[in-house]
Amino acid sequence: MTIWQTREQSQAALDNGLNGYREYVEGALSRLDGIIASFERRQVESLFFRVCGLTLVKARSYIVGLYSLCLDGLGQEAGALLRPLVEAYEALVYFRLEPGGVAQAAEGKLPTAGAIAKKISGRFQNMRGYLNKHASHFSFSEESMTHLIDFSTLEWRISQPYMEHPLKTNMGVVFGVAMLVLMEGINCLSVGGAASIDELAAEAEEFRDKGIAFLRVP
Repeated sequence: MTIWQTREQSQAALDNGLNGYREYVEGALSRLDGIIASFERRQVESLFFRVCGLTLVKARSYIVGLYSLCLDGLGQEAGALLRPLVEAYEALVYFRLEPGGVAQAAEGKLPTAGAIAKKISGRFQNMRGYLNKHASHFSFSEESMTHLIDFSTLEWRISQPYMEHPLKTNMGVVFGVAMLVLMEGINCLSVGGAASIDELAAEAEEFRDKGIAFLRVP
């Protein structure tokens, strides 16, 4: 197996039978790019637009990293990026609820991720705990190591093979988190004083609902 064989097989699948998965994931990223462009155009208007916009850029980088690792069959390892992505999302929620928080961010005085989660009544505490134990740090736990062994032969999997079901599941996760970030970006645009976002929000919600139904996102 070459180092990129799994990625090449994943891309081939997304080009053909699973092309709908690619369309929704990359459609979410395309819409996120549009939101980021709106923040960039308004960055001279206020610190709020600059800080929220750059937070979205960072979140996008995490999302693309997740997408890339999943193509390589490294969904478990991709969990190391999911935790800071959740933190970026929750920072956006914090900025929306407490617009003065952008000054804290600019001054390097932003509360810890845990404190922000409490302030916004965040709903990802259990996920963060799981990721902290099994993905965000090196762990010898069963959840972290099981996929490294082919139990039918007891051989070690130096490279993860292409498997359709995990790819489909992981694409659903990437789509789900991308849409969370996208919708929060739209919310922040509204709080920042941008023009009416009703039409933008309605289109994004319709796309989200269709994607959830197609990808069977929980």
